[in-house]
Amino acid sequence: MKKKHRNVLSIILIGLFLFTSCTNMHVSLAEQQVLRSVMPKDPKTIDPQRAENETSFLIVSNVMEGLVRINYQGEVEPGLAKSWTVSKDGLVYTFSLRDALWSDGTPVTAADIEYSMKRALEPGFFSKYVYQMFLIKNAYEAKYKMDRSGNAVDISLAEVGIQAIDEKTLQITLNEPAAQFPGLLANPIFIPSKKEATEQGGASYGTGLNHYVFSGPFIITEWISDTKISMEKNPSYWDKDKVYLSNIVIDIDAQTSNSVGKFQQGAYDVIQIPQSFIAQFTDKKEYRQMADTPTWFLQFNCKNKYFANPQIRQAFAMAVDKEIFINQVRKGLGLKAYALSHPTIALEGAYPLKDAKKEISPLSFHKGKANRLLDEGLSEIGANREQMAQEVQFLGGEGEMWQSISDYFVQQFAEVFGMTFAVTGANDIQRFTMMKDGQYALTYSGIESDYYDPLSSLEILQSQNVNNLSGFQNEAYDEAITKMKTKQTRRKKVVVEAEKILAMEVPLYPICYSVYTYAIQNNVKNLSATPTPARYDWKYTYIEKTK
Repeated sequence: MKKKHRNVLSIILIGLFLFTSCTNMHVSLAEQQVLRSVMPKDPKTIDPQRAENETSFLIVSNVMEGLVRINYQGEVEPGLAKSWTVSKDGLVYTFSLRDALWSDGTPVTAADIEYSMKRALEPGFFSKYVYQMFLIKNAYEAKYKMDRSGNAVDISLAEVGIQAIDEKTLQITLNEPAAQFPGLLANPIFIPSKKEATEQGGASYGTGLNHYVFSGPFIITEWISDTKISMEKNPSYWDKDKVYLSNIVIDIDAQTSNSVGKFQQGAYDVIQIPQSFIAQFTDKKEYRQMADTPTWFLQFNCKNKYFANPQIRQAFAMAVDKEIFINQVRKGLGLKAYALSHPTIALEGAYPLKDAKKEISPLSFHKGKANRLLDEGLSEIGANREQMAQEVQFLGGEGEMWQSISDYFVQQFAEVFGMTFAVTGANDIQRFTMMKDGQYALTYSGIESDYYDPLSSLEILQSQNVNNLSGFQNEAYDEAITKMKTKQTRRKKVVVEAEKILAMEVPLYPICYSVYTYAIQNNVKNLSATPTPARYDWKYTYIEKTK
């Protein structure tokens, strides 16, 4: 048992968030403000710098506070930082900290934050998500003792661009302008722990409650491994007046099917719906579905003899029926995609992709237009369908799901174009190597957002990006991505510009967004459910009084 005593411490409506602001409305609270839920496995750790799975992210994000939070509208809002400024060159972020407290009553300081971030950069410290810190000056060099060209360097942690100026001022210096940086700071790798507590906990810090102190809306009062995690409202939290729940109880149960019966009996307030039970919930008021990551797409090798031609890429995009693909291949578990980046990421108080849906998604299934475009493209390169069918192969993968995916595309292209393509099977490592080396023509792939900003997806198609496996090079697109990185305001227009370029050039064709399906009792209000790894933010959640 891991235990700590109290005194030590919808379907897309507004973005992806099931939330109605309660700051300017009367709320009718139930007498018992206790939320009950379940998750499939124990967190490996609640050490923010070591968190690496969904359960760890969920707990850390609700019991600890970062410099910023992602609010119910999908926007970055102040957390431990009450405000921040950015230098004219976009390199230096200066954060002013609020008078926040750790759950033991001591103040959160800039030194705590500097220590926590630099801790992840220690050469011997393993953190799966440390790469998210490499925007920071000298972070990569200090971590690996080499520059990005592989040359040995002697850079110490003291030279990393993270400095506590005084108790309430933190300064972070970047390698290059990165307007997406504030959104990155909501990720656990950047969330601080108290320096003294971390040092006392040593190598086991975060695997239990010994020495652990909290800074978020809730504190953990009991952690029984593989059984239960109990939380209560943090009386020391800086924004405690906006926290309604008094307690949260999360069972840990690997048999996810058990959660359905308990939800129906009222024992759970929120559950993820197991795939085999989704059909039982789709017509119920408690059912929710939200677009999730990854975004899945048909990907072309833009350096391939055939797919270097934009018209041929457009033709193959228009040969895909997204709805049939989702229903037949993904068994209904998907939402039609109309952009590469996540459509419900908010910028400057708006959802730019949602508002520009028609502009950024001009192509749709049309057999006649697809054939005309294919003929025009083949004519331009002096080739014919027979040659293409012999020379092009679809890059598939391993397993039943990949078999279904490959079968769909091969059959669809045969039906639309009268051409049958062979399939190259490959395991994940082989697939990645072939794509990296440009040894493929077209395939099905996906991208998962690492942080809550459109750049998380869009930057991979910049010409010089090491993760650009499509061979796509477009000067206007590169300029748009550079603007997105350097502009602190008016970024939503640039996002639309970038997506419009992708829609016409088609280095890849977005087909569907993954979905996350869950059920929530009707009296649970203001639950913020997001496509971030943390999944749920309980800060503003409350239980409504039933009539």
